[in-house]
Amino acid sequence: MAGAMRTKRGVKPAVPDTLIVYRGKLIAIEMKSPGGRCSEAHRAFRDRLLQARAQWWVCRSANAAMWALGKSRVRLRMIIEEDGREKRWKQPRLAAWEVQRRDLSEPRPNAPEVFAQRQAAWRRWRERQRAREAAMPQCQG
Repeated sequence: MAGAMRTKRGVKPAVPDTLIVYRGKLIAIEMKSPGGRCSEAHRAFRDRLLQARAQWWVCRSANAAMWALGKSRVRLRMIIEEDGREKRWKQPRLAAWEVQRRDLSEPRPNAPEVFAQRQAAWRRWRERQRAREAAMPQCQG
C-alpha cells in the first residue's frame, strides 16, 4: 500500500524510504520488514548514492534506523521527560537480525519468526518431494 502511494506521488522506484540531509551529508535509510530483501533496483540506486559519497543503510526496525543515524553522527535532540528532566537518547542493544548494514553482501541472521516460517516452508516442500518420489513407480532392472 505504501509503495502504491509513493508511486502516485511521483517517487521513483528504489528511492530509499528516508532521505536525510544533515550538515551537508546525505543519509539514506531503506526500511525493510524482518524478512525483506533489497531488489536489484535498490542495489543500483545504492551504488549511485555511494558514488556520490552518501551514507546508505538497510534497517529492519525503527530502533535500527535510529541506531544508523547515531552511527552517521547525527546529533539527536534531548528528550524532555514529563517532570522536566532532560535526557539523551540512548542507543538500544539490537538483536543480531535487527542490526542494520551498509554492505548488502554482509550475512545477517533472520528474525526468529522469519526463520521459523522459512524452515516450515522448506519442510512442506521436502514432504511434497518425498510424496512425489514415493508415488513414482520403481524401476527394477
